[in-house]
Amino acid sequence: MRRVWVLLLCAYLLGWVPLNFANELFATVPSLQMRGAPAIIELALHGMAAMLCATAGWMLWVGAPAGLTLAAAAVTAAGLVSLQSLFLTVLPRNTAPGERIPLALVTCAHTAFWLAIIVRAARRERSRGQHDLANHPS
Repeated sequence: MRRVWVLLLCAYLLGWVPLNFANELFATVPSLQMRGAPAIIELALHGMAAMLCATAGWMLWVGAPAGLTLAAAAVTAAGLVSLQSLFLTVLPRNTAPGERIPLALVTCAHTAFWLAIIVRAARRERSRGQHDLANHPS
């Protein structure tokens, strides 16, 4: 059952975050010239966060040793991008002013949830490694 959470994290990092960025990009491109350099910089940062998430998701999927560490950085970056998009954006958003605080709380809870899953998976992996060392001393 615990492995299911890591697979869901992979789906979130490999699928949801990059698709969300693609949606944001396609919604913004027609008005990018009017929005100027701040919008281009913001989109570039969001794109880097999406690439970080996709890379972390792939590393988790293939079982790379640094996958959990990169996933923690990616989940944090995705959370920061979401918060930034709620309060300090020049890109088009369909968020009513009264919805910003509740959405920010949901974003923080969402990020904390995935970070807790990553910490649990790292503990399990660490304990499994210690168990393997105890059974097979060098």
